[in-house]
Amino acid sequence: MPVDAPDPVKQKRDFRAKALSMTRILAGARDAEANHVLYLFDSCFSGTIFKTKALPKEPPHISKALGLPVRQFITAGGAKDPVPAQSTFTPAFVDALVLGRGDLNGDGYVSGTELGLYLQQEVPRHTRQTPQFGKIDDYDLSRGDFIFALPQTQMAKAEPAKVDNAALKAQEQMLDLEFWKTVRASNDPEMLEAYLDAFPDGVYAKLAKLMLAKLKASPAKELTSDDI
Repeated sequence: MPVDAPDPVKQKRDFRAKALSMTRILAGARDAEANHVLYLFDSCFSGTIFKTKALPKEPPHISKALGLPVRQFITAGGAKDPVPAQSTFTPAFVDALVLGRGDLNGDGYVSGTELGLYLQQEVPRHTRQTPQFGKIDDYDLSRGDFIFALPQTQMAKAEPAKVDNAALKAQEQMLDLEFWKTVRASNDPEMLEAYLDAFPDGVYAKLAKLMLAKLKASPAKELTSDDI
């Protein structure tokens, strides 16, 4: 029943024209091509669409839940619950996912079942509404579960960037060579020491040590190409 629907007692025909029957919602749920569909109603609801309100004794495995189709429904309250002026259901729903409060078993995921249970426990603490949740009364469309992966879970599961070791090694060798070209022509002990600090296991490290030793032994003598 949308917010602009007239009073069904006073204007029954106009009410029926505005109201949306659960039969139409069920038909749309069955015709949907998506594997998983979650309906959220920030409103009161009789709960007749649900297959059952009972929870499974053990939460289904995430991969199994994702592999099987499902049409799940979560509503803000029951048929006789009062409608609050300000919604508690919606912010509680956001906190369940953004803050991870709906992850009742601590596995890094929030299933539709966990979400429904969390809202059913949390919302009544702040308003006189008791959310209801369940699955469509259709075996083939009630075997899976809707799954939300929490942000930290997605980050943890993300594969680290693959490093191209060959490319890194080639780049390091190129830097080694360029540094060495500058050092070998300088005959400067400080530059040789700087090279050895940067490339202690470099291609030219042994030559740098020999040059440095000769420069320290004979500081006044200039090295020639034959010495190098």
